[in-house]
Amino acid sequence: MKSKIFIIAVVLFVLINITCISAVENTQTIYNSTHHNTCDFTTLNNNLNKNTTTNQLNKNYIYNSSRDDGYKSGILINRNNYVLDGKSHVIDAKNNARIFNITSSNVTLKNIRFINGNATNGGAIYSKYGLNLINCFFENNNANQSGGAVFIENDYSKSKLTSTFINNNANNGGAIYFNSTTEKNSIKSKFKNNTATRAGGAIYFRGTSTGNEFKSGFYNNTALEASGGAMFFYTLSQQNIYNSIFQHNMAMYGAGIFFYNQSNNNIFNSTFKYNTAKSCGGSIFFYNKTNNNTFDGIFKNNTGLTGNGGAITFKDESTNSIFNCNFINNRAGEHGGAINFRQTPHNITFNGNFTNNHARYGGAINFFDSLDNIIFNGSLTRNHATQIGNGIAFTKE
Repeated sequence: MKSKIFIIAVVLFVLINITCISAVENTQTIYNSTHHNTCDFTTLNNNLNKNTTTNQLNKNYIYNSSRDDGYKSGILINRNNYVLDGKSHVIDAKNNARIFNITSSNVTLKNIRFINGNATNGGAIYSKYGLNLINCFFENNNANQSGGAVFIENDYSKSKLTSTFINNNANNGGAIYFNSTTEKNSIKSKFKNNTATRAGGAIYFRGTSTGNEFKSGFYNNTALEASGGAMFFYTLSQQNIYNSIFQHNMAMYGAGIFFYNQSNNNIFNSTFKYNTAKSCGGSIFFYNKTNNNTFDGIFKNNTGLTGNGGAITFKDESTNSIFNCNFINNRAGEHGGAINFRQTPHNITFNGNFTNNHARYGGAINFFDSLDNIIFNGSLTRNHATQIGNGIAFTKE
């Protein structure tokens, strides 16, 4: 009996060791296969120039400092209507170069992972004209000035942007910088942990923005020194639809979105939660006049730490707006736990509910100036002000 047990033990020992050896051999094989399947930017450039309109990647590409010095500004793509399918392969610039320099129009890039790009503008991609980015992944790309991952020079219209942007950094536009007009685009992407030193932690819009659909998720994006933790609009924003999630974004002003110029005829059907402005506008800051905007969705647990508007701040006149949304648990250090109106609002309708919002003045809403045709159909429940107006306050400086 003892001899049988001994034999079984020996067999098990041998089998276990064979299994371990096999696992080590398989790991080594995978490593060698991956290493063997990687080429440099010079090779990638040569491969892309073989076909005229379509191409595919069949391996990963890594920037080689000893061979690829001529591609620091990016591999040139100069063919219109060009399509590149990465087949989920990786292009790694090793923080030494931009990846693509696109000078042609209607380019489509899909299923590509862009990592560790570095440039003055557009850490991974500089595009002179609009392009489609389908199921791409941008991570750890950096720009000294604008567009940590992507910089679009001229008008961007009727394009699709359905990709993921994580841990990209720039002075303005941590992930993307649109330098000119954006019109009738579909932006359905994920933006997480992107950072701008100045404005637009995820996206910066330099030109007029018209008729775009934003159906994206913005998480943990930051504008360190200025405005727009997730999005910053420098000029007119009009007829856009915001059907997105904004969560845990941070900025000095407008932790979710900052509108520097007028914002008119927009629909905000979004969820804003746990966004924090160090000063004003925990979710949204409207610096200029607004007209005919509709607010749906929910604003919950947003904060304007030391200033006004735990959820929303209107610095200039607001006209013809409808609020169908609910405001819950928002806080402001000074005025308007949920909303602060710095100038006279005209023709404003409130259909939503204000619950458990807090501020020094105006636990739910604060009006600094006079009112003109304000209709309130909602409810005020358990809002609190430490000085004046648990629900609504009228204050003068």
